[in-house]
Amino acid sequence: MKPIEINQLRRRSKSSKSMLMVVGTLGLLAMLLLSQFSLLHYELVTTSKAERAAVTPENSPSSLADISQQLRDIVYFSSRWRDIQKEEGHYCPWTTLESKQTASTRCDLQLLFQRLIARIPFSFVHFNDGEIRAMKQTAGLTDRGMQTLSIELQHVMLQAFKRERQGLVFGLPCSKEFEDKSEFAARTLHNSSVERTQATLFINSNYKDSKEMLLEYLKRNPDRNVHMVVSSIANMTSFEEHTGLKLKSITRVPSTNAFPTGYTRHINRTEHLMPGDIVIICAGPLGRILGVEWFLQRPETTYLELGSYFDLELHGKSFGASYYNMDANRPSCGSTLRVQRDFLMSLINATAIDAKQ
Repeated sequence: MKPIEINQLRRRSKSSKSMLMVVGTLGLLAMLLLSQFSLLHYELVTTSKAERAAVTPENSPSSLADISQQLRDIVYFSSRWRDIQKEEGHYCPWTTLESKQTASTRCDLQLLFQRLIARIPFSFVHFNDGEIRAMKQTAGLTDRGMQTLSIELQHVMLQAFKRERQGLVFGLPCSKEFEDKSEFAARTLHNSSVERTQATLFINSNYKDSKEMLLEYLKRNPDRNVHMVVSSIANMTSFEEHTGLKLKSITRVPSTNAFPTGYTRHINRTEHLMPGDIVIICAGPLGRILGVEWFLQRPETTYLELGSYFDLELHGKSFGASYYNMDANRPSCGSTLRVQRDFLMSLINATAIDAKQ
C-alpha cells in the first residue's frame, strides 16, 4: 500500500460521511494509529502481515499486535494526546510533513524511538565529518587520530555508504557546520532509497533525554537481548554499573586502527544476533561499517551506531566529543528542538515487557 498522507485521510473522511457513520470513532482511531509508525519523512505507511511476522521474535512474550494495542490505548484514549497536539515552542511536533530528502531537524529521533518501541527493526548509522573524510582521503588520520586512512578503508566505507535496504537510516553532516562534507554525502547518495537525517540526532540538546529514554527502554524490556561493540580498552564493569544494563554479548575491537583487523575478524560474525535483539555499536569508523553490513546480514535485529555516545560510561571521559553532554545551541542545525520526553516515556511505560509480568 502506498503512503497515505494526513490531508488525504481528511479529504476521504469529508467525502464519505455515510462511511464514517458506520465506522465511527474506532475507525478514526485506527487511522490515527498509523501516524505513530511513520517514516522519518513523516509520511504514513502500513506494514504487511508477513513483515510483522518477520520483525517479531518467536520467543517474545509480547507480539507486535499487543504492543500496537497498548500504543493505541495510551495515545488515543488519553487526554494527554490532546494536550500534546496543542504544544508549541521548542518541542518537536508529532505531525509534521517534511521533504522526502534529508531531514532538516533532529525531531527524527522521536520517530526512531517509536520504531524501537513498536519493535520495527532498523539500523541508525551516523556518517559525520570523520567518516566523510575517510571516503574522500586515502592518507592521514581520522577518529581523533585513532584511525589511519587508507585506500582499503576508503573502499569499504564507500561501499557501506552506498548500500541500500529498507530500514537503513543514515545520519549525515549538518550543512551549516560541514558544508563541503554535507554536499559530498548528498551527492554520493544521490537517488539512494536510504532514509537520511542528521548525524547529531542523539546528541546536543537531545543527548540527556535520549540517553535516559534509551536506557529506560532497554531495562524495561529484558526480553530484547542487548549486544555491544566497543573498544578493547572499554571498562564494561563500569558501563554496567552506570547504566544498569545486562549485556548478552560484548564484541571488542582494537582501540586504535580497528580497521582492518577488526573488520576482517568480525564482519561476518553475526550468528549470535537474533530477531528482536538490539546492538549498540561504539567503535569509531569501523562501527559505521558494521552497522550497515551486519544489518544486511541480520535485518531483523536493530542496530544503534552511536560513536562516542557512551564514552563517559565506558571510559570515564569523552574522547573529544565534549558537546555530547552539553545543551548545545545550533539553531541552523535544528538542535534547539527537543523531543517530547515525557510522552515518549509514557509510551515506554505502557509497552514495557516487565510491566506485564
